[in-house]
Amino acid sequence: MPYVVVVHRRHEQEYYATTLFQHSCSAGITSEQRAKFKKQHSEYVEATGKLDDQLLKLKIQRESLKEGGAKHEDAIMKENARLQVGISFA
Repeated sequence: MPYVVVVHRRHEQEYYATTLFQHSCSAGITSEQRAKFKKQHSEYVEATGKLDDQLLKLKIQRESLKEGGAKHEDAIMKENARLQVGISFA
């Protein structure tokens, strides 16, 4: 279930970035500024999708490690948890 919360937060950020982008397009900016902002926006959306994919892979890996008998105290499990937290707040 935490994955849903992370996805929701990322979609909310994407919504605000899209809204800001649309607002700036009508705010009288130059075509060069608009093109630069449009490129930044598309890169942001792409990066967000990649982070979501990485987070999902880590969660799947964690579940398979649990099924294999790994415990929370194991180094691999700690590293997995650390990476998930890092991606969640990126």
